[in-house]
Amino acid sequence: MLGLLFFLSFVSLARSEYAVRIGLLYNGEIADGWNYAVELGRAHLQDDVYVADILAEYHESVLNETDMDRIISDWVDRDFDVVIGTSWEYQTTITRIAAETLKEGKNTKFAVLTGWETGPNLMVTVSKLYQVKYLLGYLGGLMSKSGKQCYIGAVRDDPSLMAGAIAQAIGFADAHPGGHTAMYFINMWTNDTLERATAEQCLIDNPDTDIFTTHTDSVVTQLFAREKGLYSTGISSDMRFRVGESVLSSGIFKWGPVFEEIVNMALTNTWIENFTSVIGMQEGGVALTTLSNFVPQEVAEKIYERRDLMLTDPAYDAFCSPQMSLYTAAPLNEYNCVSHEFVPEYISSVDHVPAGIATVYPDVELPATPVVWLSYDSGIAIAFMIIAAFGMVICIVLIGLIMTWKNNYFKASSRDFLVVILVGTIISQIAVFLIPGEPEAFQCQAFMWVTGTAFVIVYGSILIKSFRIWFIFNKVDQLRTPPHIPRYALFLVLFSMLLAIYVCFL
Repeated sequence: MLGLLFFLSFVSLARSEYAVRIGLLYNGEIADGWNYAVELGRAHLQDDVYVADILAEYHESVLNETDMDRIISDWVDRDFDVVIGTSWEYQTTITRIAAETLKEGKNTKFAVLTGWETGPNLMVTVSKLYQVKYLLGYLGGLMSKSGKQCYIGAVRDDPSLMAGAIAQAIGFADAHPGGHTAMYFINMWTNDTLERATAEQCLIDNPDTDIFTTHTDSVVTQLFAREKGLYSTGISSDMRFRVGESVLSSGIFKWGPVFEEIVNMALTNTWIENFTSVIGMQEGGVALTTLSNFVPQEVAEKIYERRDLMLTDPAYDAFCSPQMSLYTAAPLNEYNCVSHEFVPEYISSVDHVPAGIATVYPDVELPATPVVWLSYDSGIAIAFMIIAAFGMVICIVLIGLIMTWKNNYFKASSRDFLVVILVGTIISQIAVFLIPGEPEAFQCQAFMWVTGTAFVIVYGSILIKSFRIWFIFNKVDQLRTPPHIPRYALFLVLFSMLLAIYVCFL
């Protein structure tokens, strides 16, 4: 009884050590832009708000559902106050676990950033990142001399991303009348090779382009623009720190205030069921980073003036431009410029890109990696085939010698298995003749079978021979007559080894 009371007291003390316990799942490494912004929000809670009173655990690169289940269940069992999935990838798993937690009567609350499904103990956030994307476009338009901007996006079917892409094109055209944005998509969040190839193709298709912008998880495009002596804008983190002043500014999430709101709701019993938190510039959830030193003072003043108008006057929001009627696709008219009500699903495809100010280009495909092979008439191939043929001849001669020369050394060394080892060696030499030439399915499969068979025959025979010697020398003192292992039994073991590797290949 005393032991149980001590254990319960220890658990209570461990729980009371921290006033707040939160767990965060990151969909990548902290080094990438999105997760770096999330990490700044977590650090804000730990360093600026709760300090020593908070336990803020996190796991990076959690994308496997089994890992999600294990980590989240551990946090729930440890009575964490809040579990936050920092991207929409966690929506399905967290929705299920949140329902199970509620049914079990546990108090853990859940949140999914950029999610879509809420519940009694589950909230989501919806961002107005398109507001700062509009400002980035406006900045690009003011800085552009040619009136041409290249945008490289991650995926086409993300409503939030498409809203930002269109808003940036609108901002560019607002600041630079007649300005045009060329849009490309790489259909994944990170692929450095493909993203650079896409940036190169954009410059080929639009040689006068002098502004590059992206919505991916890398700085490849920004580095490419710097290399070409052009300006760029960034997203998710201040890319000037990784690229330099050629990045005019970046649009970032400020997750610190958002995390504060989530934790405060969980701790003060003010949790709102089925709550969707909308974060934009007005809420302090998205913002522009400090402008580059390359941005002239008069341009900076125009940017800050436009930002202040967007903060105070709904008529200047991203989709309320005075020229909207000139180039806005019909779905964008659903935006309410008075109440700021906007459902991103209205622009869920590239069909909604305003044709007058932007063009969506076909996807860039990387050239297939050329297959390089060794031709039969090359010097190296001829040399190795001659060596292999010479080795096969030597093995055949040795087999004949072993079979015909009545020598006690051969007999003591298991004459049959010496021959089998040499046969395996001959088979291994055949593989050399399968390497040269243009690769074909039959050739590649034959190489696998030949080398596997040769390996088992050679090393299996050596293993069986060694076992036979060990068995004889360990049993000779225990038996009146020398022990004998039938040859067929030894060959049966070798055959079983071959059969096993064939089964594995199949």
